[in-house]
Amino acid sequence: MPAPRPSRPIEDHCEQLPESCRQRWAELLAERRTARREDDREEAFSARWGESHLRGSPIGGPFAYLALIPVISGVERRTYRRQQRRFRNKQGDAPMPASTGAPPPYTRFSRVPLAQALPLSGERTLFPWPGGKTRLAKHLLPLINERPHTCYVEAFAGSAAMLFEREPAKVEVLNDMHGELVRLYRVVANHLDEFVRHFRWSLTSREMYRWAQLQHVETLTDIQRAARFYYLQKLSFGGKVEGQTLGVGPTSTKRINLLRLEQDLSDAHLRLHGVVIEQLTWQRCIEKYDRPETLFLLDPPYWETTGYGAEFGMDQYEQLAEVMAQLKGRAILTINDHAAMRALFDRFNRVSVPIRYTVGGGAGVARRTEMTQITPLQAGGVNVVAFLEMLAWSEGTCTSPATKNRGYDVIVTGADRVPEVFTDYSVHPFSRGRKSKRINSKGLTSNASGRYQFMLKDYAHYRALLKLSDFGPLSQDLWAIQLIRECRALPLIQAGKVEEAIGRVRNIWASLPGAGYGQPEHKLSDLLAVYRKAGGTVAP
Repeated sequence: MPAPRPSRPIEDHCEQLPESCRQRWAELLAERRTARREDDREEAFSARWGESHLRGSPIGGPFAYLALIPVISGVERRTYRRQQRRFRNKQGDAPMPASTGAPPPYTRFSRVPLAQALPLSGERTLFPWPGGKTRLAKHLLPLINERPHTCYVEAFAGSAAMLFEREPAKVEVLNDMHGELVRLYRVVANHLDEFVRHFRWSLTSREMYRWAQLQHVETLTDIQRAARFYYLQKLSFGGKVEGQTLGVGPTSTKRINLLRLEQDLSDAHLRLHGVVIEQLTWQRCIEKYDRPETLFLLDPPYWETTGYGAEFGMDQYEQLAEVMAQLKGRAILTINDHAAMRALFDRFNRVSVPIRYTVGGGAGVARRTEMTQITPLQAGGVNVVAFLEMLAWSEGTCTSPATKNRGYDVIVTGADRVPEVFTDYSVHPFSRGRKSKRINSKGLTSNASGRYQFMLKDYAHYRALLKLSDFGPLSQDLWAIQLIRECRALPLIQAGKVEEAIGRVRNIWASLPGAGYGQPEHKLSDLLAVYRKAGGTVAP
């Protein structure tokens, strides 16, 4: 058995390096000197030096190059300081006192205990992905958190942006039909050590990128395939799965960052702890996990868009709409604002969010709108949603020629008969000092606004009662349902007794038959026709 190699001072190792690497070594040593005592630094670097030699990754071509720049981030994380550690959470760095009893269950690659496993500390997702929801997190997280659930399921996982953003649920499921994607999640969750090893000598290189694209994946192990997929996704323009091109340019930040890579992967490894990873069709996934306590996040490929690497035709959207209407649990669907999609999912409540798409477009791409929709269970059933549609039709808001958001943006028409809409959903349009509009020649004024024509005098009360964060579509729907509930009409609507329910709420909406406010009233038969068209059922 050969004698162990004697440890040598770090400076001797530096002398053995090429000139191009010495400056980097000096920087690393300076950083190390501020964090470790001299003897600990010698031991850690000497151990690391034993692994530092000219070699390529077992993957071959794309990950092999002749350079000797060791990565010390792993050494930093693997050598724990028992007296005090720092961990990252949503509020940034915070001190963590030394354990007084048994040490917490740290993994090999992270300072963060499993109990503190939170969203990624660096980038919000492991890799870019078409239609990723990172930029929509501020809109989606409140919707997710406000709905009680113990099981959280992403049926179209993609980059799982919302899973990494949100707090862990009791049961969490990631599902996707993309085999390479599912393989990557499983490898990061179960084989992090070996996975990270494949990137110790990786470069952001056009030649390596091309080599990775040309590899025959059938000849690789699961870990090698996961490493190849991760490398391509990190460097591809727009995170596209098909038609990939290298997304690196003069202003691009896309690269394999060796000093951050292990930390980001370690954080993802911790966050995926306990997450069930499935590779099922979306239909089978929903069928398997649909329970009253389940919340589904449904993020299918956008209609008439490309880059996902999978086909999703109109028949699938139609099937998805039918499945959503019959869910036992709850669901949030995100889809692009397209006329065909609006018509197909019109039975559900909808929130419109402006967002700029950049994949395949660049700076000149126009702003489009992404809709956030929830199932009828949020409202209390399909009949309740249909009744809300009937009210909007009766008030003339959803049919207004000026509306750009199904009546949620409509202001009462004045005496000049010119339709008007608003664009700021943060508060009631008249709550900032605007005077009420004169609506007839007799001098009658009104400030009714929104899909259900709410008056300013009631806004403060219901905003506090329902804890409404804004005057957006969801807030307006909740307000309308509360008014219906106060009139004791909600059980009648759920039972299909629509005529009786209309009689209960007609003192609120003047356009309903028998309201008696002197305004035009609709016929009951017309209202029932709109109600049925929206999916509502009428009791015999």
